[in-house]
Amino acid sequence: SWLVVPIGEGSIIVYNHQTVEIALELNTTCGSLLNVRICPLGRFVAAGSRFGIEVFNRQSGELVLRNDEVGACVVESFIGVDGDLLIRTEEEALWFAAGHRRPIARFTGQPDDSMLQFSADGRYMIVAGTNAPRLFDTRGNGRLRIAAHSDNAKSVSFSRDGRLVISSTEYYGGNLSKVWETSTGSLQFEFVGSESTFSPNGQWIASWSGGLKLWDVSTGKLAASAPYLSFPQSIRFSSSSDRIAAVSRFGGEFGVWQIEESEAAATPGNVELRPLFHDAQGRFPVAWSPSGDRIAYGRADRIQVHSLKQNRSVATLDVQRNLALDSLGFLDEDRLLVVSGQLQIWNVADQTPVWTSTERHVPPLVFSPDRKYLICRRTLLRTSDFGAVFQLPDWLGGASSADWSADGRRIAFGLD
Repeated sequence: SWLVVPIGEGSIIVYNHQTVEIALELNTTCGSLLNVRICPLGRFVAAGSRFGIEVFNRQSGELVLRNDEVGACVVESFIGVDGDLLIRTEEEALWFAAGHRRPIARFTGQPDDSMLQFSADGRYMIVAGTNAPRLFDTRGNGRLRIAAHSDNAKSVSFSRDGRLVISSTEYYGGNLSKVWETSTGSLQFEFVGSESTFSPNGQWIASWSGGLKLWDVSTGKLAASAPYLSFPQSIRFSSSSDRIAAVSRFGGEFGVWQIEESEAAATPGNVELRPLFHDAQGRFPVAWSPSGDRIAYGRADRIQVHSLKQNRSVATLDVQRNLALDSLGFLDEDRLLVVSGQLQIWNVADQTPVWTSTERHVPPLVFSPDRKYLICRRTLLRTSDFGAVFQLPDWLGGASSADWSADGRRIAFGLD
């Protein structure tokens, strides 16, 4: 119904396509025009210029968005019909939501002359250019926000099938764990316990309530327990789901247990938690190696790496900085990733850093199931070269914990 035509350096004329009459004249103020776009239903007109982006209401001519900080850019596409749009600069593509002056997401990577285009309903995005064309379902960028607790959602964990997620609050926030359905955000049930987490195989839930508790998911019954007096800052399963580590906030209690069947165990499933290792000075953060043999944890201002197979410490890494929860991760058995302002890769054998990022990164750090990607707070990175792939919106500024579903389709964040 409408035709938009750029005229001269900074003027746009909107024609009624049926009557061929001028419906609106617009003047831009961000330098010479590079291109113009009109949204699918004709509600908005966007102009990419030498110094920024401008969006106008097509009916009234009102300026609804102006950003002169992005520099030279072109409008790739509107996203849906409400005024969201995708623009391309020399270095990245930016997603602007209607009425928001700052971008809510960034698509970054090597300049390759590729083209990004959204379908009219905003559901699909195609990327084509010098690389192989790729089609994305943008429903994967959707989010569900749950008002879960009266205090921080301190820990989050997906069930194996991704259908459920557990969130736990601080001890002083009620010591409650709640289980939610991920598709609807509806509460399924809740129980007393902190730092609750699903095992990777989906068989167990581990939590703390006066001691370490192991629950059988299939029966909902307590399978085993172990003494652990301190309130833990984190409880972590190994990838094989047969070992559990619990670590306190301050040096005082760090332990590792083996989950094994025992006819002598006084539990319904004949399961016990057998102690494997204890360090009275251990503290967070904590991370398992992929095999479950090595475990890294904080000790004073250093990172200790312990081998359960050798039953000894195999490395002490002098990181010389205070580390937060979820700031460690093994790339493989011999390389440990540390995030605290920057990313660092440490060689465990040499006990030395072998790479440090120039970009700023902060925790929480969480790997995708295949370890090809990782999230650092708001940025999705490739582990092959630690290049940024995608930046999540700034509503994640208060993220305190994160977990990736086993199928790689969802990421859960615990927020303030």
